[in-house]
Amino acid sequence: MQDFEKINECLEYRIVKQSNNTRYRGSVTSENKYHIINFCVPATLYLFDLGYSNFEISFRVRNDFFNKYSDFGCLEEDYHQAFSEIFFEERDFPICFAVHTNLICLAASASQGIQRKIFIESYFMFLLYQYSASRDVRKYFSANRCADCQMMKKIHDAEKWLEQNLNAAINLHNICYSQAISQDVFNLYFEKKKGCNIYQFLLKKRMEKASYLINNTYHSMKYIAQETGYSNENTFRKAYENFYGNQPVLCLAN
Repeated sequence: MQDFEKINECLEYRIVKQSNNTRYRGSVTSENKYHIINFCVPATLYLFDLGYSNFEISFRVRNDFFNKYSDFGCLEEDYHQAFSEIFFEERDFPICFAVHTNLICLAASASQGIQRKIFIESYFMFLLYQYSASRDVRKYFSANRCADCQMMKKIHDAEKWLEQNLNAAINLHNICYSQAISQDVFNLYFEKKKGCNIYQFLLKKRMEKASYLINNTYHSMKYIAQETGYSNENTFRKAYENFYGNQPVLCLAN
């Protein structure tokens, strides 16, 4: 296994490219004086410039990571325990679109030297924020069931719209804006209902539609690519092969 790269005295980083398929997941574990935050991210879902690779991205964080944010340079024991419970409770957690996007930025980064260290630490802090925010929103799920029902209605409406517009360029910001909801909250509710994020759901629906058109119609591959939201046939073929494990072949042609 590849060694961790030291970013500063309290933070280490590792990224490993994986050839085998993996599922979206994140986890937090503890060992001695460190916490390990691990992300498994299939970049193949919609970013084709990273070579259809899957990535495992890990951070190793020392217990005293947050001491630098204290006025006295060392957190009191009660506060240290509170930080650990907020950020480093051992558990698995879903990866929303915002987190996935930032993880892919890390995977694609070619920065070097001190610029690389600053870049990685800043993205790590954003991921910590997303992680803690997800916990707060999940508490809100059980605390306000009326709001939960209203949100699920919005998710249902968005899901229906997506299924009717698989050929469109999907903009998550516009969907959330039309529903008057933040992207983070939308993603968390969507994952709660569907068990996957919105882009995983969209990919699955597009591939299902593509498979139906390939096996049951006389349409050209170019037409099928356009109908499933792909700008060109080559991009569609790669996405289809990555999803199903084989190249698309028109069954009713000729």
